[in-house]
Amino acid sequence: MRSQPAEARIAAFLVETADDNTKRGYSPEEFDVGMTRAEIGNYLGTTLETVSRVISALSREKIIEARGKRVRVLDFHWLKARLALGPASPEQAEIDERQGMPDRR
Repeated sequence: MRSQPAEARIAAFLVETADDNTKRGYSPEEFDVGMTRAEIGNYLGTTLETVSRVISALSREKIIEARGKRVRVLDFHWLKARLALGPASPEQAEIDERQGMPDRR
């Protein structure tokens, strides 16, 4: 998972959390992630700042709504489609490089 762009890793995390909620009989659309953004960053091998940036971007694009640890998924199709994307854009590759992520080209 660490070879994926940060956005894809965060999308995967949200989809997995939603799937876990479904298995427990809870809503997959609205849930508490159970971790701070710093903890999510640690778990996904990225930084707090990157997690915050991606979550803010997903919120602006109306993919999710996020308030603290509470997330409401508005567009599962987009999140799941993001998981299937190939190599990162040059911009994302530069961000990954600054964070010490391996080159995927």
